[in-house]
Amino acid sequence: MQLKVDHVVVAGSALTPMKEAFASVGLRTEYGGIHENEITHMAYLPFDDGSYLELISTRQPRALSPLWHRHILNDAGLCGWAVEVPNVADEAKRIADLGVPVDGPFHMSRKWPDGALAEWDMAGIGEGEPGSLLPFLIKDRTPRELRVPPYRGTAGSDRGARRADRLMGIHTVVLGVRNLDKAIALYQRVYGLRPPEILDNAAFGARLARFADAPVVLATPLRGRPDPKRYEDEEDREWLETRLHRFGDGPAACLIGVYDLEFVIERFEMNQDPEPWFDQQIAWFDDLKLGGVRLGVIS
Repeated sequence: MQLKVDHVVVAGSALTPMKEAFASVGLRTEYGGIHENEITHMAYLPFDDGSYLELISTRQPRALSPLWHRHILNDAGLCGWAVEVPNVADEAKRIADLGVPVDGPFHMSRKWPDGALAEWDMAGIGEGEPGSLLPFLIKDRTPRELRVPPYRGTAGSDRGARRADRLMGIHTVVLGVRNLDKAIALYQRVYGLRPPEILDNAAFGARLARFADAPVVLATPLRGRPDPKRYEDEEDREWLETRLHRFGDGPAACLIGVYDLEFVIERFEMNQDPEPWFDQQIAWFDDLKLGGVRLGVIS
């Protein structure tokens, strides 16, 4: 199966402040309505290739969400990611036959403010919340554009200007993991991937493993697996160690592909020079403005 990111989920304790945080770095999201559970609602940021970011929260403060509750309650930011499959039940069975835990499939829906109903099937695979380490599976029952309308560009501008301004789509999901070798083996087992390229990235504070045939980079703290004995000293934790300790394995950063990196850095006033990422260049939005969400762009 070829992996392509459908969307990435960002969790927070209140939706409006998340929308405002993304708007503060030039990323305007749109409200997408209420999920069938009547507890959570979402906003979305669509990209050229059809992928999108989903901001999710509870409608009432501290309400018990059926999904990603701890992430929502604690403003975790990135919490899950999904891939679209031809048939959720078939793919779930294939993965279950490999001995990997599967939760679902489930029929789910979301109602737009105008009453339109988007419906889909989904299933979680692997340990933890959906999309923690392995992506959760999704397939639309209604037209996909009803789940997330496509990006329509800037009205009145020429095609070239729109392309330069646009963000292409979710290029890479960076997954924080406590055991790099185990995570690599899991991905190779489930998706038949070739061995990844591995390097240390001091700026990111992690040893990275990049699969050439998947939009996934695995990241583990450079100082090795988190040691619980060190957690008494808050200042001694690295950011990735802290995140792994609080939320376990799961999305730690997200990279969006762009047509022109230098243009995007200037367009979004990122105030930084590109930095190396394997054989490419990346730049980051201000994670302080984004409430700790590590969101970057990649050439």
